[in-house]
Amino acid sequence: MGELLKRIKLIVIAFVVALTLLTVFGIYSPLQKSIDSEKYKNFITTSKIYEQSLDAFVSESLEKASILSNDYYTRTAFKAYSDGELTEADMTARFVAVFPANLAIINDLVYGEIGSNGHVFSTYGASVETYTYDQIKNDYYAQQYIELEDQCLLRVTYPIRHNYTNTGYMVLYFDLDSVMKVQDESNLSLFIYNDRTHLVNLEETARPLLVSDTIIYRHDSHFDYMGTISSGQLYYIISIEQGDLFGNTNTIVKLSIILLVIIMILSFILFNRQVYIKANTLVEDSIRMKKELSMLADYDSLTKAYSRNYFDRFVKQFSSMYDPNYSATLVMIDFDNLGLINDTYGHLVGDNVLKKIAALILDSLRKNDLFFRFGGDEFIVILEDCEKDLADKIITRIINEIKKENESLSYEIGISYGYSELYFNSDLFTVIHEADQNMYLHKKVKSGKKDYDLFTTES
Repeated sequence: MGELLKRIKLIVIAFVVALTLLTVFGIYSPLQKSIDSEKYKNFITTSKIYEQSLDAFVSESLEKASILSNDYYTRTAFKAYSDGELTEADMTARFVAVFPANLAIINDLVYGEIGSNGHVFSTYGASVETYTYDQIKNDYYAQQYIELEDQCLLRVTYPIRHNYTNTGYMVLYFDLDSVMKVQDESNLSLFIYNDRTHLVNLEETARPLLVSDTIIYRHDSHFDYMGTISSGQLYYIISIEQGDLFGNTNTIVKLSIILLVIIMILSFILFNRQVYIKANTLVEDSIRMKKELSMLADYDSLTKAYSRNYFDRFVKQFSSMYDPNYSATLVMIDFDNLGLINDTYGHLVGDNVLKKIAALILDSLRKNDLFFRFGGDEFIVILEDCEKDLADKIITRIINEIKKENESLSYEIGISYGYSELYFNSDLFTVIHEADQNMYLHKKVKSGKKDYDLFTTES
């Protein structure tokens, strides 16, 4: 009996040792890899959030520059100056009165300058760097990252144009402080560059690691995620230290394995179930965050219209989306008096006007129609399979709804609009330009109470 007990004891010990080895090598290693993988995915997800934030900041800065430089008052004044109808003194007097006031309401703006051919008509804020007109005249539509001793800035250089001719320029400097706070909030470090040299060096010196179709770069002490801003003129690297990424995860996992060996027979099944639930939760959270990021990128949060980012993707895919029978009417819509409402009642009221009219437009459209926020208070509607008569009815319905809304307001809201026909082989930006010209012509004609065919562009 004693020999039998010894044999049983040896068998039990051997079984426990074998089970322990199987546990350590069969569970610990895959579990560690799974946790590492989730950590990488979380780093990628967080980096993409800041990528979206940086991209949105640059896009909004370009949008603000576009709105200011395409303002009707500004373009008209520069056209008159270019034609010799206004002198440099006249231009200086005009823009000293309005330019600083317009820029004062723009968030994150540090300095602004407007001029023509080296003549500066007006400025806003304190100058942050010295440059000549020759240094910036070829940089229209350009963004430049500028790192000062105590400040990081984005410089946007934008032309003022008339009939495809540059008549002036505008230079704006935006404070990147809100974007650069990424390091303080999540242990991430954000680096922005004006050329791709640093990214090339990173690709050559770091070890690439493919995680869910995304490449991150591993160094001895940290990990990097890199990319290009959608404008294609700025580059960035987002880094995290290895200790900040993994924390004390490795120690916790090892202690968990020791505890698992001690109570493995009683809790083996339960532990594996918990691991599965944990991993499943992480996957669900990752999927949810990706969906939220997609929604943020595709929709304008204020008006619920499709965003400019979504429109840009639509333009790239347009030629391959439709067959030769495709036709539509593109409508450019501009809100009337929004600047006056903002100045009189405040920007919260102006935002409310945008939301109300956008909601009325959405309610008046058909299911297959597309509604985009093109920039500021300009919107684009694409009415598919819609000729002029039906387009008139839809726009008339929208205007009637706006008139009803005006009955309960202390101020008047309205829209100006212009049509242009769209076909499967159309150049979208040419169609948009035609609709935009019609819209401005409509805005002008409205004041004269004249009939006007919005399918015709006057030269």
